[in-house]
Amino acid sequence: MARDASVTYEELPALCIRGRELRGAMRVVTMAWMFGTVWMVCAGGTAVLNLGYLAGFTDFHWGVWAAMGFASTLAQLPASYHIERTGHRKRLFMVANISGRLMWPVLGVLAVGLMVLPNTAAARLMVAWMALAVVLGANALGQLATPSWNTWMADLIPARIRGRFFARRNVYSLSVQLTATVALGLLLDRVCPPLLREQIQNGVKHAGDPEVRWLVWTLLGIFIVAGIMGTMDIALFRRVREIFLRSPRARIAPWEIVLGPLRERRFRQYVLSLATVTFGVALSMPFCGVHCQKYLGFNNLEAMLVLMMWGPIGSLVSSSFWGRATDRWGGRPILAITTVGIAMNIWGWLIMPPHGQVMAAMVNIFGGIAWCGYGIARTNLDFGFIDRDGRSTYGASTNVILALAGVVGSLVSGAMAHWTEGVSFHIGSFQVINYHLVFAASGLFRLGGLFWLIGMPEPGAKPVGVVARQMAQGVLHNVPVLVFAPLRMIIRPVRRLMVQAAMNAPRPPVAKAREE
Repeated sequence: MARDASVTYEELPALCIRGRELRGAMRVVTMAWMFGTVWMVCAGGTAVLNLGYLAGFTDFHWGVWAAMGFASTLAQLPASYHIERTGHRKRLFMVANISGRLMWPVLGVLAVGLMVLPNTAAARLMVAWMALAVVLGANALGQLATPSWNTWMADLIPARIRGRFFARRNVYSLSVQLTATVALGLLLDRVCPPLLREQIQNGVKHAGDPEVRWLVWTLLGIFIVAGIMGTMDIALFRRVREIFLRSPRARIAPWEIVLGPLRERRFRQYVLSLATVTFGVALSMPFCGVHCQKYLGFNNLEAMLVLMMWGPIGSLVSSSFWGRATDRWGGRPILAITTVGIAMNIWGWLIMPPHGQVMAAMVNIFGGIAWCGYGIARTNLDFGFIDRDGRSTYGASTNVILALAGVVGSLVSGAMAHWTEGVSFHIGSFQVINYHLVFAASGLFRLGGLFWLIGMPEPGAKPVGVVARQMAQGVLHNVPVLVFAPLRMIIRPVRRLMVQAAMNAPRPPVAKAREE
């Protein structure tokens, strides 16, 4: 079908990359994140927990650690202003991201510093705050590149296939993530057995002790790998041609980057829902990993499975479904349904027994399914706002507001866990500690994000109730099929063998039988 000559590249920039070049660019975007996934596992797994134990992190430090990640989102403000003024995105995306990824090996150097510095509380406190500063810098540089990536991908990837594309991208990257998670967990358990980790947590062993030095050098190697793999992720984007922003473009005042999109009712409802959920997530985020090792008694591998494997498996099995569902029904109904799911997910942590790996797997696989749908629906809605006029202000405004919600939530979480440290009582056979109180509050705020989605308009989207009923009918129809599918796999070959044996069985001659 011939392209309408009246439609120009300025009105629809994605027209300048089509056919084979577009397919090649999408392959690069998919392959790059496979390297980025390894960076994410190394930078966000139990390696960070072990560094925190060596530096003597308290519950408040973990809250500040999470707050640093949210606060770094404010770097999107100058990035969006630069994009709006110049229209250039690729150079900012690559320079900022590569600079941020190369900062992660500094955390490994800080671990080595703990081994060299005097074994004093002041030295550990200094290293702890230096580690927090490095995380803030690395995340801020990464967030500086986020508006560039969002608007670039919104122009590159056709709207009609975005849900399916990101679902397929998740499938490929998650398989790499599972492999990296298991490998990293086994390595850390090899150099830091559970008994040694408990001694480090209690201050009995320190980085300078001979038994701990292998852990220190391993952490250095892990963060160096994180820097290398993260850099390779971004370097691959050199092969993707830049799409310049639509023109002509009116200049925009700096304060309009945040305030301008909020004048739209639909966007305001959307971002308030995300902010409420983000506040709830920030309450629980600092302590899921710590809870796994301090209360549930998981070693490094088991904690890595909980934090970075079971959830991705849930995403892996549901990614294609959520992609098709978002393309078919719209982002708002999927966002509402999955908001309920992620609230139920954190409440599942309230009933996890110590060493209950099976329960942890079930809860986090369910959480992975819910978070996968939430992420794909949010990406679709984000790109929908960007598509309207090609500006990066919607993404920047969203992330600045979420940053504020996340910072407040993380600091409240750290203070709440610190003030309630030592709280312990039983409800039936379950012991309730301070982390359980944080998880319960987190679930309430996550569920509160559903309130803002009521009445939020989305052109072309189906009503939430209709989508929920269709999904429920689909589950009720397919569950019996899934349950009896293994039985059919056994019964059919057995029945086929029995029929074949009956056909090959010797039979008496008909003529002789009649004569007799």
